[in-house]
Amino acid sequence: MSEWRCAKLSLADTRKGLARWPIRALDCGPLRGPPLDRRLGFEALGTAAASNCTTTARAALIARVPGLLYNRVAIEDPEAGAQIGGPGEGGEMPKEAIVVVEGDITKQKVDAIVNAANTSLLGGGGVDGAIHRAAGPELLAECRTLHGCPTGEVKLTRGYRLPARWVIHSVGPVWRGGRNSEDELLANCYRRSLAVALQNGARSLAFPAISTGIYGFPLERATRIAVREVRAFLEKNPTLEKVVFVCFDRHTHDVYQRVQVESLKEHAAQ
Repeated sequence: MSEWRCAKLSLADTRKGLARWPIRALDCGPLRGPPLDRRLGFEALGTAAASNCTTTARAALIARVPGLLYNRVAIEDPEAGAQIGGPGEGGEMPKEAIVVVEGDITKQKVDAIVNAANTSLLGGGGVDGAIHRAAGPELLAECRTLHGCPTGEVKLTRGYRLPARWVIHSVGPVWRGGRNSEDELLANCYRRSLAVALQNGARSLAFPAISTGIYGFPLERATRIAVREVRAFLEKNPTLEKVVFVCFDRHTHDVYQRVQVESLKEHAAQ
């Protein structure tokens, strides 16, 4: 991962930027720059901007963790309609970025998307049905050849009419009070999806909020599992450059965003 050449923003500009642009994503990687500014009233966070940036529209919050590892929070300028994550050409998101968006997973321009599938793999409601409709009948035809999938596991198909090249069908657990290995099964959905994406050359991947719809998995509990598993995987596998959590409504988006910020603080405190 290339270094960031950083220069401090003024405290006034930083506060203005924080007020204007919501925190949208987390990511981690090596970074060299100026000392962190601890006066911001945002725990363990400092601010830096790439040397070729002149406004807070391209700023990023950073926090130091032991060694040469920094956690970064990407912010976005809603007026510009672009995500701001670092000094890459064209305002690209930094490597290993975890991005939270509210929207339609079938429209994500990533290498692979994850489908919150059922064990039959033959389509259903919610995200599953939306992906099948957007991909076209060819997806169902391929799924018929896979002979289902057990809970906690995944199977891969082509994306057909989707922008994504691949669909990773992941069968999440039905919530039964937490006494039937639901946490471990959901964690395995994320681990296996990430591994299969990497094995097939994907550099970007989008997830829905697996099991939190009709399967009834508590949203915050599921979100913490998702963020934990994705962050752990990306720290060990930098080839996967971006993971997008695609939330179907504002409430889900806000929960994911808050859990990510809490995860950042925990890493900074270690």
